Amino acid sequence: MGWFASLFLAACLAACTGLRAFLPVLEVALVSRYGLAGPFRVPADLRWMESDLFLAVVGLLALLEMVSDKIPWVARVFELPLLILRPMAGVLACFAVLQMPTVAWNFSAALAVGLLFSQPILRLKIGFRMIRWQWNRAWVNPGLSLAEDLLAGGATLLAFFNPVPVLLALVGLAFWLLTRVRLDLYRRSMEPEAAAQTPSVPMTGYGPRPQEPDARSLR
Repeated sequence: MGWFASLFLAACLAACTGLRAFLPVLEVALVSRYGLAGPFRVPADLRWMESDLFLAVVGLLALLEMVSDKIPWVARVFELPLLILRPMAGVLACFAVLQMPTVAWNFSAALAVGLLFSQPILRLKIGFRMIRWQWNRAWVNPGLSLAEDLLAGGATLLAFFNPVPVLLALVGLAFWLLTRVRLDLYRRSMEPEAAAQTPSVPMTGYGPRPQEPDARSLR
């Protein structure tokens, strides 16, 4: 794989880390260790990613992230750590697959691509969840969470074999999410009174925490 193709692969992985922080990193390590994508291997400086300890730790983090994302109170506990670790995971995934001429170029490109593609996808995902939460709190977000698991895992694996169409599909999905979010914001702007009464929603997109009843209203 040349450096140009590796840029597309890195962009795909960064976008997938916007959905799931640790699952793409785990798949990169597994693909490199077991040769699931032909001759692909992570750089020599990153061969520690193929170790049993790294696979165990990242596998556990990926499992915790996927499970916690489907349980609102647990998702709020992991909200701040993931906010910090997600950009780092995106940069690491990009750095592991990029094949630029020098290590300095590899790191610079990984930093740029990792942040450029992971953070917008994350913000769009959160915005889309806030919209769908208003439909049905009981099942919408867990269903979307499962879809994100499948999308992040499947797109990461497919990107090793043909990154260009995978990246185009992810960009198309991002534009669709952006359209839905902007349309919802426009509808809210046309109802200022309803928008003013809408409580803030946490980063997980699971909706506002339940409000305690006013003691005076119960008298």
